[in-house]
Amino acid sequence: MQIEMREFDERDVGLASEFASVGMNFDRLVANPVLRGVYSRFFVEMELAEATQAIAAYADGRLAGLLMAHMAGEARRYRTVSRMARVRVMGAGVRLFDAASERAYERANRNMLARCRARRHLDGEISFLAADPAIKGQGIGRRLLDELARREAGKTVFLYTDDNCDYGFYEHMGFTLEEQAVIAVGPCDEDGVMRCMLYSRELAGL
Repeated sequence: MQIEMREFDERDVGLASEFASVGMNFDRLVANPVLRGVYSRFFVEMELAEATQAIAAYADGRLAGLLMAHMAGEARRYRTVSRMARVRVMGAGVRLFDAASERAYERANRNMLARCRARRHLDGEISFLAADPAIKGQGIGRRLLDELARREAGKTVFLYTDDNCDYGFYEHMGFTLEEQAVIAVGPCDEDGVMRCMLYSRELAGL
């Protein structure tokens, strides 16, 4: 399998949404598969609108993984009028079916970030990292992080994750758990709560 690192092809937003839905276990948050598809697409489009880096791994020409980051002082190259319109429409729909969980998640993230920034400098955020679940174990996530480290060497980044995801991967890659919070989530989750976390790492020697 030939892996190539290059800029994300925006025609692959649908595939990236599928990777996110599976890798981030959105089924714990949204039971209805149609609404889950909308939520996944909204999530990817929203993060792409904010991204200054959208690094993609292509395996034999097909999208295998995507990392998006928002780095201070860099332009949001993927923010377009049409994308922002889609984000607004889909965001309104997401808030209709699960506004309480969405607000709780955003509030927890804001509070964790404020506490972290009070004690250390942060240069940017890794806002999205997902790989094709069909080729799991091929080191796609590591390669994407390596490419970001090459581009942004010496900078310190943070990321949000939660116990829906394989957060152990970030610990294995040398990220440090800075903050955590527990919130109530939608009825899909078996215990009704989610642990939110904020990790950070200097981009060197990944």
